[in-house]
Amino acid sequence: MDSLPFTSILRPNLDGAGRPYVLHPSRHGSGWLLPADPALRRLGLSAFGQRGVKGSLGRSLPAAWLGGRRLWCDVGPLEGVLARALGEPDIRLAFCIGTSGAYRKLTAEVITSGGRVPAYAKIAVQPRAQASLGREHENLLRLSTVDALLGRVPGVLAWFGWRGAQVLVITAGSGRMGPSRFGEPHAEFLRRLHDASVEKRPFLAGAMWARMAAAVRRLTPRMSVEWALRCRNALNLLAERLGPGVLPLSVAHRDFTPWNTRMGPRGLYVFDWEAAVEGTTPLYDAFHFQAMQAALAGRPYHPSLGRHHGLAAFWPEWRARLAPLYLAYLLDMGLFYTEARLETPESGDDREQRWFAHHIDIYMEGRYEMA
Repeated sequence: MDSLPFTSILRPNLDGAGRPYVLHPSRHGSGWLLPADPALRRLGLSAFGQRGVKGSLGRSLPAAWLGGRRLWCDVGPLEGVLARALGEPDIRLAFCIGTSGAYRKLTAEVITSGGRVPAYAKIAVQPRAQASLGREHENLLRLSTVDALLGRVPGVLAWFGWRGAQVLVITAGSGRMGPSRFGEPHAEFLRRLHDASVEKRPFLAGAMWARMAAAVRRLTPRMSVEWALRCRNALNLLAERLGPGVLPLSVAHRDFTPWNTRMGPRGLYVFDWEAAVEGTTPLYDAFHFQAMQAALAGRPYHPSLGRHHGLAAFWPEWRARLAPLYLAYLLDMGLFYTEARLETPESGDDREQRWFAHHIDIYMEGRYEMA
């Protein structure tokens, strides 16, 4: 990491003023900024490891330790504003620096003098990142009204602007990172989410179809000819295979992965809700849980009839629609990564976009087989 992002918030100093930190860079310009004090550093690394040890940050943990360097940051003003928001007399902060791009955010772990971690603060500076954080704030407020999800998703503790940034303070949750293999804890959580938001309507009249069709229209002038043709053909096939039928559409998290979950006292605890949307097709999050792990590992993934049996309770007809439901998921995620690359072509790489393109092509060419 050539330079420290969020300098207006972290305010690094060269003269030794402020609090001492150790910067551990990771891939894609991301990393951790942890207190130099060993006890606080262990707390910070432990907490962020639970959040991302299999995610985009944690996959390069050895490199992070090798690249650590010491610096001083004037974080006193941020500590003060968060301490007042939480009603805590004395706090320290550890930081996770998000991957570079238009949606990059800074996450501050709040550590009390007693060694507790009562909250996280997510801080956005750039306009797209602020809009994304605003969506998470709205989603969490809506989820807070669902009794079945109490203690299973973060609660909003504060929401305010500060020094040109937008800050969302949420409860930290507890427990270890959730299992990497999809199982009953995941199915049970998704059933709760589905039951709280389900609406039966034709696929072509739903929010997911409208969102994808609008994205294709908006992005076609900027996409490659290959991508534009791929998207139009996939939309036509979805209109044929899902369009006439009525589906149970509901809220999807859309980043449902092991590194965004914990096993807490009430069951699976799920955070990072900025991508969540209503009106999404069944099994979307179940697909994403396994497809993203496959994409990041560079291996194929195709859903099977036996893998999602725990979700059959909310839609018995899912078996007959598994293949087009998976195509709908692939197209939606493919559009997401395509737009991200178009917005910030200089940031990161395109491996996720290429993975989704390849799997859409497999389906469209008739090479997809449902086991």
